Formats: sequence, C-alpha cells, structure tokens
Amino acid sequence: MSMPGFDRDLNPPLRAAADDSAPNATETAGATESADEAKTAEGVVAAGEAADWQQVGLPLVREFCLDCHNADYQEAELDLEPFETAASLVEDRGHWEKVLQRVQFGAMPPDDAAQPTKAERAQLIAAIEAALYGNDCDLDPKPSRVTIRRMNRAEYNNTIRDLFGQDLRPAEAFPSDEVGAGFDNNSDVLSLPPMLFERYMTAAEEVAAAVILDPDEIERVDIERSGETLHVLGEERIGSFYKHYLFQDSFAWAEFKVPVAGRYRVRVAAAAPQPKRSPVTLRVYDEAGQPLKTLEYKHADGGASHSHSFETTFTAGTHRLLLAKVEQPDEEESGDEKAEPKKAKPGQAGEAEEAEAVFADASKLDEKVIAAARAREAESLQVSRNIDHDQVQFSVKSISLSGPIGTPEQLIPEGHKRIVQKHPSKKTSVAEAARPGMEWLLRRAFRGPVEASTVEAYLNLIEQAHEREKSFERAMRVGVASVLVSPRFLFRVEAPPHDAAPGDVVPLTDHQLATRLSYFLWSSTPDEALLELADQGRLRDEAVLRQEVERMLSDPKADSLADNFASQWLGIRNLQTAEPDPERFQEFNDELREAMRQETRLLFLDLMRSDRSILDLLDADETFLNEPLAQHYGIEGVEGSHFRRVSLADSPRRGILTHASVLTLTSNPTRTSPVKRGKWILENVLGTPPPDPPPGVPELEETASVDADASLREQLEIHRSDPTCASCHRTMDPLGLGFENFGVTGGYREVDGRHPIDASGELPGGAKFDGAIELIRILREQNGEQFARTATERLLTFALGRELRFEDRCIVDEIVKKTGAENHRFASLATEVVLSPAFRSYTLEGTKP
Repeated sequence: MSMPGFDRDLNPPLRAAADDSAPNATETAGATESADEAKTAEGVVAAGEAADWQQVGLPLVREFCLDCHNADYQEAELDLEPFETAASLVEDRGHWEKVLQRVQFGAMPPDDAAQPTKAERAQLIAAIEAALYGNDCDLDPKPSRVTIRRMNRAEYNNTIRDLFGQDLRPAEAFPSDEVGAGFDNNSDVLSLPPMLFERYMTAAEEVAAAVILDPDEIERVDIERSGETLHVLGEERIGSFYKHYLFQDSFAWAEFKVPVAGRYRVRVAAAAPQPKRSPVTLRVYDEAGQPLKTLEYKHADGGASHSHSFETTFTAGTHRLLLAKVEQPDEEESGDEKAEPKKAKPGQAGEAEEAEAVFADASKLDEKVIAAARAREAESLQVSRNIDHDQVQFSVKSISLSGPIGTPEQLIPEGHKRIVQKHPSKKTSVAEAARPGMEWLLRRAFRGPVEASTVEAYLNLIEQAHEREKSFERAMRVGVASVLVSPRFLFRVEAPPHDAAPGDVVPLTDHQLATRLSYFLWSSTPDEALLELADQGRLRDEAVLRQEVERMLSDPKADSLADNFASQWLGIRNLQTAEPDPERFQEFNDELREAMRQETRLLFLDLMRSDRSILDLLDADETFLNEPLAQHYGIEGVEGSHFRRVSLADSPRRGILTHASVLTLTSNPTRTSPVKRGKWILENVLGTPPPDPPPGVPELEETASVDADASLREQLEIHRSDPTCASCHRTMDPLGLGFENFGVTGGYREVDGRHPIDASGELPGGAKFDGAIELIRILREQNGEQFARTATERLLTFALGRELRFEDRCIVDEIVKKTGAENHRFASLATEVVLSPAFRSYTLEGTKP
C-alpha cells in the first residue's frame, strides 16, 4: 500500500562524490556493466536502480569491506560478516546508517585498500539504501512521534510581544537553550531545570507589572542633563556657565532612564557659535541614529542659549539622545534656481525625516566608548577661557526629558486595555469586570478554546487577590502572572483524542495545527486570524492552509525565520564567539562582526521576501552592505551605517559562501582552514557531513611541523599522505582551498604571507575550477539538487522541532520532488513542509496491544 501523493524512485539521488580510483570492476550475480557504462552518469544510476542486497550489496561488502570488518579483525569494533539479508541490516539500522554515510562520503574503503569503481560504489550505496529504506515509502510510512515542547527563549519573547504589544524580552534572563539536531527548538533537549522555573516565576510577575499599569504607580520624571554632564564624542571645550562647545564632526549625547512607556517632552538648549554663522541647524537622534527632530538655533552671547522642545514616544528603559549639526547644502551647488533648505520651525514638531537622515556616527557609541564616558562623569571639568569660536560648530547648554505626558487613562498601554476592559463598580463585581479580559487572554495564551471551569478558576484567584491588594489592577496582575506560569502557556501540548491507541496516526486538530504553523513561521503564538480559522474548523483545508502560509510569510513576524532558522542552519549565531587574533586582524571588531551577521541575514530575508529559489543563496550576485563591511570587502561607493543592496558583478564574491560571516566562522584564529571550510560546505550545502576522524590521527599543525615554511596547500598534501586521512580530505580539502583567496576575516587577498594563493582544484568526479566563483558555479549546476535537499531537511527539522528519523526520508524526497517543479522557491518549500504528513500529524507513541 503506497502513501497518497507519494510516487518516487526508491533510490534517492546519490549524494556522494563518486570515487575515481583505477578500475577494478567486479562481476556480481545478475549485474555486469561495461567499462564504458561505468564512465557515464546514466550507467551509475542504472546500476543503482538494479540494486539488490544479496545479489549486489552483499558481494561488494565481501570484496571491499570484510578484510577489515570481520569476526577476527573488527576494525572500529565493526563486524559486517553476519549481515547476509536485507532484514538483518534493518535490525541494526544505526550501524548501517554510519556505514552508508562513510561509503557515500568516500571514506570507506580507505585509500590503502582496494577501491570500488564509481559504478560499484553507486551500486553499494543503492543496495544499502534499498535494504534500509526501500520499503518505507511503499508501506504507508507514518510520521514520527511528537514530544511535548516548551517554548525556547526566542519563542517566549515573541509570544509575550504578540500577546501584549510590548517588546519586553524577559527571556534574556533565562538560561541558554540546549541545541539538538542543529536547532534550539528541539523538543527532545528543551528540559526544565529548577533555575528556569524560578526565572519563569520572576518573568511572569515582571511582565504582568509592565502590561497592567496601576495609575497610582505611574512614575513621572523631569531630568536635565546640563552642559557639564553631557557626553561628547569628538573635540570639545567647556566654556563659561559650563556651556559645551563642539567642534568639527563632534556630537553630544546623554542617557535618560524612562520609567514607563509613553510620550515625553525633550527640550534642548543650544546656540549658534557666532552671529555671522547664525542660525545653525541641529538634529536630535535616538540611539540607533534615527532622527527624532530637526531644530534651528540662533546665536546667544556668553552663557545664554535658546531652548526648543518637542514630544516623542519612548519605551520603558534606558535611552540615549544624540545631538549633532546638520550640514546644509551650499547655495552655489543648487544651480540657477536657488532652493532654500527646508527649515524646521523652532519648538514645533515637524515632518518625519528622510531615510538619508540616519545618523551614521551613532554606531561609534559602542559599549567601550559608553563605559569610558560614564567613568569620566565623576571627574572635574576644566573650563577653557580661550575658545576659538571660528572652529566651533555649535554650543549646547542642556538636554532635558520630562514626562510621561497625559492623563493616567492616556498612558495606559494597549496590552493593558486588552486585559482590563472593565472596572468593578456597584453593579459590576470583580469577577464580572475581570471576565472579558481574562477570557481574551486565556484563549490567546493557551492558543485555543478554554473550558468554562478554567476561566472560573482564574476569576476566583483574581477575587482573592483583590481582597488582599485592594486594587483591581494589582489583582489583575496576579491573574496575568498565573496564566504565564501555566503549563498550557509554557508548553505546546498536542494531546491525542481519548479513543486514540498507541501506534495510531493522529491528525492535528485545527488549533494544534495553528500553533505548529505560527511557531514554525513566526516563532510566536497564533494571531487572531489563525485562531478564527481554527475555531471554524477550516485550517486543515489544504487551500486555506496554502493561503495562510502565503499570508504569514508576508508578515514582518516571518523575519524570525532569518533569526532563528537560517542563522542556526548556517551557523551565523556562532559568529558571536569567533575570535580572530586581535594582533593580526586589528580591523575585526564588534561593529564589523555585527555587519557580517546582518549581511547574511538580509540576503536570506531578501530571498524569502522576493520568493526566489533557495539555490540563489549559493550564487547570488547581489548582497547587502554598510560602509564598514563594504570597506572590508574593498567595495567603493557605500557610505553610512545603514545597509543597502550592492551588486557583486565586479567582485570576486557570490552568495553566502563568500560572506565574511561564513568565512570567519570557518577559520582558525591565526589562519584560514580549508578543512573547516570544506567541512562546512559538505554539512550545510551538500548534506553529507564527513565522519569523525579515526582515533590517533594527528592535527594539521602536528603534520605541518615537518616543513614550517610550506604553504597551507603543501601542508594539507602532507596530511593527506596518511591513507586514513586521504579518503575524507580528498573531498573536503579541494572545497576549502577554492576559497583561499579570502582571509581569516573574509577580506580578499592574493598572497598568504610569502606564498601566492592557489585557489584551483579538482573535485572527485573530475570537475576542475580556479577560484571561488568557478567552484560556486559547479556547486550550483552539479549539486543544486543536493543543496535543495539539505535545505529541505533543515527546514523540516526546524518546523517539527525534532531530529529527522529514517521514516522522514520519504517525506523529504516528496518535498524535494514537488518544489523542484518550481525551482525550489522558498514559499513553495515552506508550503510543502506545512502540507507534509509529518507536519500535520504524528504517531502516538507505543504499540497497539
């Protein structure tokens, strides 16, 4: 019996690079191929299709494997003699999957043993696969089991954000999540240690206090940072009355602690330096360099200044305000028609600034600069009596912040209004007032319908808290906090129907499907649209499900796929711990590190948003750069800290393999590592991770000590002289050497020390290349399907929140087949993952009696 929709070749595409050692063709029962057939891809595939274990696989194992893996000499503690039937392989599937991996990779047999031909290796691979998996797709394969999942840190933060409309990020204080199968949403490793439960309790109380605002507790501030307490980056002088004078390219900044979210009034007292250079245009920016307001100041003598104010909105927390001069264009440059620059009216809020007004120098305020400025706050200031006003750009007397502005009702955040919809009165009891908000919250927090008895239990809790607190808002905080520590909130439980038996395939309910879908595409809780479809019982309809995937991918919340899926698949999260040698690579700093991360993130987001082929990650001829990263790449014409699309047409770079993020991750602190880079490509592009090195194999550094002056390529050749190393390194090394023109931190180079770079190579199978672009072209043209399969496996792993198992192979095959018809577009890939049996159902653990 075949599974509906599954029509596949039982032998999946070969993923191993075929060995091209000298022919030693062996006749096997019922299968004889000519030397000419062995040289063609068609011949190899034909041999694979005819694979049978006892007639094809077993004779090849006897010829090429049993010399080392027999009862008397069990190399790696592995005896392959007893496995004479296909059923015996299935019984010891774990060992044979490792054997298959090593044969696919070309690591078995080792180089000092007799080698199979390309066709023979393909036959052996196909025979093992047919024995292990050949019947899976014909026997109505079942989706694997499901484990109760707790939210990881990213999911918790996003869920709080989308429930209450405030980006509070309480999970930043949680312990780091464990990683399984490459992702931190793996249900099998997300345990609940006692420390985490304590943090849940604290976070629930903090969130409840932040989203339920008690008008009696609203804290108001009126903070002034006078001239002597303002920080300045650049050349400065302190004048009379502690007036701060700023010179060319300097800017002032100050920090303010905002108690609650709301609108605040900012007042800036400043002046132009001289009457002949009056007025001067200044602009106030937030900590990210985004413009808040443009203000114009006239000259003021002595310690005097002019004050202008404006209102803006802040979230709760510490904020930095930056003040800098805005250069106005010279009238001579405006042509015959002299255009007056648009000036902001003093003291009035103006139009939103243009995107070009982003303050690039804001990025200079890194943690080191900020810490140094704070440390100088206690130092006494030296007043200068001799200031050259011709060089001064502007002076600033103070920056003030006051607020929040408005009545208590105006200050109530939206999250509060969703929960506190009524207040108790003579006609309305505490429970009746709390009911509408708690019914809303429980449905959204528990991601589906909630029993009346559950609602009543929470209302009783709120009544008891009200008797104790004598405040309805504080009582509601108790109710909110109790919801946030409930297992129904913290865990995603997919409970089966009461009549389900062990071994049954259980389809997800509409609400369970809504939850899986939202945590896959958004790493967050379902929105109202999803829950309404689930309430109506429509979400399991395939047409509706397709529409929802399209809608959700277009939502900004889908950016989480870049932050939580792509960054883990490609390893970019690990960039945070990369530490190139600071003496050798002084250009590497936190600003450049973040720019590297953003480039890869933005390329993935652009591919997802424009619904291009996932294969474009390999050879995209455009990328996203800001000035620091563009300078690092040697690309001209990019200015400022904000990222923009840049063509790579005249660059030696294409796709993610030449991103500085990947290149830095796959380097050692003091030198590049072709081995690491080759291994990264095998794992993340080709989906064929190399086996662990045998015990006792020396590190490259130990081997290289034979000749300290040898080039890295020569050192690798010495390393490969050991037959136990050669079988793996003959595939890994050429892939990594193709990127040797890129140094430890991803900058382009022509030489390495005294050695000219040789980035040429030949892959197993005979494909030759010279440099990264040619190698990338080969990978796209010859291995694109492998990359699509790897992407599918990783995306399905992330979507399911568990490691893939052998029964998932058929589902992966079908997804790759279907998306191939649409050039593996990302939306098609995500949609087919959602429509797959593994995503929409699970097998109840246990066996039927």
